[in-house]
Amino acid sequence: MPKLKILFITEYYPYEENIRGLFIKEHAKAASLYNEVIVINGLEVEKPTKKLYKINDTINGGIREIHICYYAPRPFPKIFYPVYLWALLKIVKKLLNEGFMFDVIHAHEYFSAFPAILLSRYFRIPLVITEHFSYFPLGAMKGLKLLKARLVMNRANVILPVSYALQKAIEGCGIRGNFEIIPNTVDTRLFYTSRKKDEDKQMKKILFVGLLKPTKGIFCLIEALAKVNEMRHDFKLDIVGDGPCRAIHERQAKDLGLEDKVIFHGLKTKKEVSQFMMEADFFVLPSEWENLPCVLIEAMASGLPVIATKVGGIPEMVTEKAGKLVSPKNSNALAEAINYMLDHYIDYSSEEIAMYAEERYSYKTVGKALDRVYRDLSKE
Repeated sequence: MPKLKILFITEYYPYEENIRGLFIKEHAKAASLYNEVIVINGLEVEKPTKKLYKINDTINGGIREIHICYYAPRPFPKIFYPVYLWALLKIVKKLLNEGFMFDVIHAHEYFSAFPAILLSRYFRIPLVITEHFSYFPLGAMKGLKLLKARLVMNRANVILPVSYALQKAIEGCGIRGNFEIIPNTVDTRLFYTSRKKDEDKQMKKILFVGLLKPTKGIFCLIEALAKVNEMRHDFKLDIVGDGPCRAIHERQAKDLGLEDKVIFHGLKTKKEVSQFMMEADFFVLPSEWENLPCVLIEAMASGLPVIATKVGGIPEMVTEKAGKLVSPKNSNALAEAINYMLDHYIDYSSEEIAMYAEERYSYKTVGKALDRVYRDLSKE
């Protein structure tokens, strides 16, 4: 079966030291297993450039990535947005001259979809929009944001939210369309289980990975660990990640007498994160809000039982065989779950958890789901 040509359009994709949008890059990798994918990424830069925009055209992991860097001064970052649109149209013309006549346009996040709508209508090419944006379930889609979302999403052929909870939130904004759930994905060559459980282990290792900001629930996690520490001392928490709240969390841990229990490691590469997961006994994600967190998928692919909060799409992910769910912002419930898991993590099957994650979230599974959507649309 010949490969289709898929044009990804996004404004949220990793480039150089900017690592945002890793979940979109993972989708591109999954889609590229079965089709030819080219990514066009619009990147705002705050510092003036010699030219109105700069283009970086590169091959990364077998995927062609074309980054358009354009000046976006604060507090009016969209003043030069037409420059980005002009550069994007020039790139599309170049791709067409090279023989890349795309079969499907795949935009990621509604705010990236405006140029995708224009291209879709002009070339009469099907448009797919994958949505990850937390503003929908948080009720923050108001005013111009809501109008723009309705404008683009009501004109897409298919809308692909990453969770059912996100779909319901999108529909609650008055957006109607052809929905299909296609989740985030994980590289199971990097995140897998090879652990040998030690029933007599004296010091258990708990792991958190994520951005250190208020909505990640680290305040609640450290408070819960202080409660656990009053009952037992056979644990350590590794915190991998950085962010605006790191210094506050470090001070909180010290004030609660946990400086030798909570270790802050800063930012790590994906490969380093996978090593932390191989060495951990279970994973904790105490977020106040999430959609379908990739880090939770990576933890389960690594065979880790998890403790997570009942928010967003997380209850769609975590079964009783994979871990425990607690209410957000509840340090007592979180402490109880951690105390339970310290004694019972050994009872969870790492192989079964990893297999569950691979069957639902691997590149192969998600890539096949995307391929089916693309081919159904290309037949219309």
